[in-house]
Amino acid sequence: MPEIAAALMSSDRDDWFGVDGAFVARFEALPLRYLRTILSPQARERAVAKGRARAGDGDRGCELARLSQKLFDFYRSADNATLPRALTQRDMPWYRLAVVPALRALLGGAPAELYVSIKNRGAVPFLHDEAIVEQRMRLDALRASPLPRRTGAHALATPLRDLLIGLAEFEARATAATLAGSRTLARAALRAHPFEIGDEQADLLLPELFAEPGELAAAAGGRGA
Repeated sequence: MPEIAAALMSSDRDDWFGVDGAFVARFEALPLRYLRTILSPQARERAVAKGRARAGDGDRGCELARLSQKLFDFYRSADNATLPRALTQRDMPWYRLAVVPALRALLGGAPAELYVSIKNRGAVPFLHDEAIVEQRMRLDALRASPLPRRTGAHALATPLRDLLIGLAEFEARATAATLAGSRTLARAALRAHPFEIGDEQADLLLPELFAEPGELAAAAGGRGA
């Protein structure tokens, strides 16, 4: 991490990892794409600018809603094993790198070592047991076994730890809202998000969150027009 930070700070490019060298030097960490928009104001500005530049086609959520609707329509009437052409519209390497190896292992093929989303249950001490965390596991037809953690990892900086605690709380609230189909719980979940979504913004988001797939795709089409 210190070498990456130094390389970033000595370069005029700050888009290698979506954060600048000062961030890496301070936290000794590289955030995933979705965390960058929360942690880095510059990354957030770039994400907003990129989304607005797509105004002719709608934002990324609208694009995925349209693609999902195409796939739902195809599978509703498909009567053979032909894959829909719509699948080629989005690169999905995780099927090749993770989903297929996992299925092969679970069905009795070669074991696979993969990161698996499971309940925390003490793996990350500062998160509650029901939080979903990613752990490296060995999968086979009988079980998923956690692999030993690398030693020498530094303690997570307090702002990052607090962020993960907040995200775990948001996910718990969002899951409860989804299972209950409750707008009240969904509104509370949005308010708990680290993006600091206000009451007015939450109320604007709720209609789309509770829209049927067809309604969302139609709204996406209208917005793109």
